[in-house]
Amino acid sequence: MRQLGRTAAYGTVLDTLERFALDRGRALLRDNLAATVQARATGEKKVPATASAAPASAT
Repeated sequence: MRQLGRTAAYGTVLDTLERFALDRGRALLRDNLAATVQARATGEKKVPATASAAPASAT
């Protein structure tokens, strides 16, 4: 990212870095969502919390 900032044209550094961050953020989100969908499709689910694990409400 530093290299990208150094090589960006004068007056475009902020726009260039913002575009880079947004694109990388979208890719990360897409990869995480794809992994979640794949895990569900193959049955690799996390163990759900049981009712006894939930904190008791104060009354």
